[in-house]
Amino acid sequence: MKKCLLYIFFLFINIACVFAQESLGSIEIDLKYHLLIQKAERAEKTGNYEEAAQSYQEAYEESNNVQPLMQLAKLYTRLGMYDTAKDVIDKIPIKKLRKAGKSEVHLLEGKIQIAKGNLGDAHIALNKTLKLTPNKFPAKVRLAMINLIKGMKSEAEKQLDNVVIKDNIEYDIDEYRLCFAIDMHNGNFARAYKACELISKINTKNNPKIGFFEAIMNQPIIILVSFLPLLLSKYLAVIYYLVVFMALGLCASALCKKSAFWQIFLFVFAGIILMTLSYNFSITDVYSSFLNGYCYIYDEMWIIPRLIIGSNLFAFALFILYPCFKLLKEDIRPVTYELLGIWLFCFFFSSFVLSFQSNLPIIQKLTYMSIGLIFSFLSSLIMPFGKLVVFRITQLLGLSSLIKISGAQITKENISFTDMKILETKIWNYISKGDIETAFTIGKKALTIDNQKNFPYFWQGFIFALINRENYEEAINSINNYYMIFQGTEYYEIGQIYEAYIKTEKGDFLTAYKIINSISSDRAKLLNADETAISLLVLARCCLNSDDANQAHINYNKALSTTKSSLLRYIILTDIAELDCKLKYKQDMPKWKKIANNLNCEGKCLAYRSTINSIVAYTSEMKDEAFTLASECLNCKIKTGKAIAWLGHLLCKQGKPSEAEKLLSRMTAGSYSAECLMVEITSL
Repeated sequence: MKKCLLYIFFLFINIACVFAQESLGSIEIDLKYHLLIQKAERAEKTGNYEEAAQSYQEAYEESNNVQPLMQLAKLYTRLGMYDTAKDVIDKIPIKKLRKAGKSEVHLLEGKIQIAKGNLGDAHIALNKTLKLTPNKFPAKVRLAMINLIKGMKSEAEKQLDNVVIKDNIEYDIDEYRLCFAIDMHNGNFARAYKACELISKINTKNNPKIGFFEAIMNQPIIILVSFLPLLLSKYLAVIYYLVVFMALGLCASALCKKSAFWQIFLFVFAGIILMTLSYNFSITDVYSSFLNGYCYIYDEMWIIPRLIIGSNLFAFALFILYPCFKLLKEDIRPVTYELLGIWLFCFFFSSFVLSFQSNLPIIQKLTYMSIGLIFSFLSSLIMPFGKLVVFRITQLLGLSSLIKISGAQITKENISFTDMKILETKIWNYISKGDIETAFTIGKKALTIDNQKNFPYFWQGFIFALINRENYEEAINSINNYYMIFQGTEYYEIGQIYEAYIKTEKGDFLTAYKIINSISSDRAKLLNADETAISLLVLARCCLNSDDANQAHINYNKALSTTKSSLLRYIILTDIAELDCKLKYKQDMPKWKKIANNLNCEGKCLAYRSTINSIVAYTSEMKDEAFTLASECLNCKIKTGKAIAWLGHLLCKQGKPSEAEKLLSRMTAGSYSAECLMVEITSL
């Protein structure tokens, strides 16, 4: 009996050892399988896809589990190796799997067909998935998006009718993006917002160190509003554009004293057309991008969608920006079309920037950039100060002759601050080259507007044009008005410079000297080049009247080296050449002639140039040539008293006082030049 029990004991021991050995082998295989899976996942995350694929394959061979094959097929799908992924799926013994496993295989097959662009085959595969697992959300949203792309909106709605999105994260971000896009198109904004919340959570989880701006853009409400104009249905999108742009137009018009309704209508029309064309051009690609799970917004496909999203955000930013213009005085606020032009400039400049950032082929890229840049330039001309900035840049680059930037038509009812600033620059440009009549015409019209106090340099230009037109009485009246408008401001004392200049033109040198000396030294330091030159010209004339020729000569030279205006240079050169002629300083005459002939001139400047050349010729004993050159001043349509006085002087030297007397009718009565000629005639 004991012997039998001993045999039975050893038998049990042997059986236990066999089972233990088999169990240890199973554990070893299971451990190796999990290690291979972990190795594959790590390699996939780090981008070592070849090692990941090899590890998935080894894990399958080690265990005959279909899960590594599923992972391998997904990896090949991500890499764009769709045929290889399909071959891997074909290795899966689908008939041996349970319903859930079969459903997963069909879902993956559907994703592969979507990636290959075979939406028909994808539709079939996803339907198989839903037959096996009717409530499978990833399959539902993909099938709904396929129906939406095919134009079957009602089918897309039915597909997601009973879907409820929970607060916790159950699926990948791609599924929530698809649901969000479909719900936005169908107008189910409540569920779309719920999807936005989960998208925001996933983004935060994947990027815990997200920046401040990215954190703001990751807020659910911002995501919803940003994609609103892109993912709405076509007709809802047009209504949305209409509401936004009309609201922008009304908001802009509320800031302006006077608004033209046609400008608002034109802006709304342009905005709707631009956004609708962009929408129609890109919406199918956007849906395909969501369907493929490829929403990398820096891809070429996303150039236009990003433009739509950015332009929508620009519009909302303007609702915040526009009220800031209320801080400005009413008379210097931009007009309606300038405020609305901000959005148009942002739209076209964004298209230029997005094209520049893209990886498009170089020819296509340059074409899009050129189109964006051209329209950015055109739209910049109708935004606040845009035209002025372009005008100043063209002047600095010497392109003003190629690119003509003109102010608006001058009317009492409507002229923008920007246009007025351009005219302020232009009036001085016309004066500088001697076109006094044009400068006078601009000044006469523009100074009828209400906001005169904002344009002191325009006033000064107009006064200077009146003086050089020899309308002295009108110039004095304008200076008195200038004093009233700019009383107590930093511009007040500049009016005194022009008043002193008028006094020298009329021969009241003592008063002119007192006025110039009354200007404070602190203010004198802030004078610009031409204002300083006029002050020195006044002082030189006052010194000359006091018989201090040397100091007068010094002041003339300082004024000549200071001024930037061609007209002022001609006036100074005429005075200094005449002084040198009287003092018989012949050595500097060629220099004055060279300077005069190298300056750009027209109008009144031509009369001064001929006078300077005549004086130089006269000092060189070429009296006939001097008389011929002096006579050219009579061709000038604007009164040029200094030039006519020189011609009269030459006639007196020739013993023709009667002919010189006739010239007095072409001079301004009461001017110093006319009085000097009268004295010379009567003394003969």
